[in-house]
Amino acid sequence: MNVKKYIKQIHLWLGITVGFIVSFSGITGALYVWQPELAAITAKEVLRTSDSHTITYKEYLQTAKHLEGVHKDSLVATRFPYRERQTIRLDFKNGHSYYYHPGSGQYLGKNPFTVTFFKTLLQLHRNLCIGTIGKYIIGTSTLIFGFLMLGSGLYLWRHIYKKRWRKGFSLKRKTNSKAFNFNLHKLVGMYGVLPLFIIAITGGYFTYHSTYKALLSGIPAFDIKGASSLSLPEVGTPFHFDDMALELYPHYYITTIQYPTNKKSSYRFRFINSAVIQSGLRKPIDIFTKANKTITKVNSYETFSKSEKITAQMYPIHIGESLGFFNRILVFMCGLLPITLYITGLRFFLFRKKRL
Repeated sequence: MNVKKYIKQIHLWLGITVGFIVSFSGITGALYVWQPELAAITAKEVLRTSDSHTITYKEYLQTAKHLEGVHKDSLVATRFPYRERQTIRLDFKNGHSYYYHPGSGQYLGKNPFTVTFFKTLLQLHRNLCIGTIGKYIIGTSTLIFGFLMLGSGLYLWRHIYKKRWRKGFSLKRKTNSKAFNFNLHKLVGMYGVLPLFIIAITGGYFTYHSTYKALLSGIPAFDIKGASSLSLPEVGTPFHFDDMALELYPHYYITTIQYPTNKKSSYRFRFINSAVIQSGLRKPIDIFTKANKTITKVNSYETFSKSEKITAQMYPIHIGESLGFFNRILVFMCGLLPITLYITGLRFFLFRKKRL
């Protein structure tokens, strides 16, 4: 068997097996791209407020502090207004989540169906709702798709069209169904190869994040720490949340406070450079403290190494938020390409079986 036939077999059988998993992941991912807009519309009674623009950041903090004082012993996390949510969400140890007005602290309701639906959709996208095993099935399939399937498809395209490459980017309308199916498969693959590769690589990060970080940090130039332009607290000192939250604002917004539970004995305070969906870099700051609020660790984008700054962008790149609204449209469309490739590839295989 020559190289071309061997690669064709790899492309075929990976397409039939891995292609099915990636197609499912692509569809669920495409739907999740519009989670903020769809959730804001269908669950606006608990996620949106008509007067959010009149409430100051300091009022958000005061309301959250009051709610914490009322419910502290039963809380897992306090989640501040972020992305599509303009309200404060409290997560409780019993598994329930409730929403409160960010100004008055008025109770608005519990998790609506839409929020639960998108939470399940995200789990299907990341791990098929079967935990660690599913995570590795999705992550491994995604990387195989990115390297072997796209790579073998590119090799086969080049072998066919190396002396007539313009035909490799064109679609003849007046042709039979078999030829049209092949040309459609070819065009979808070629025009989508780069964005699909980027989505596959960034998607694999959620399964193999430790490996990504180790590989990038192994590059000497990428392991150099940055210097912070902000005044960040030091390890071993007491953490004063109110002061730090106001000091970091408006460059950073508090998004989450995670409380000590039976499984962990530390607080985690997460800040982000933007509380709304917008293009640009994602810059997080995480401050960890003991139960007595003594700081044990500070992870800041400001002092990240280059490798850490790269991995911090995996999520916004993967979901299409790094370059704005039109980038999200592109990611949505790319999420539908694997199922298109799967159907046209399977039809091409069946056509050949009939001919034989």
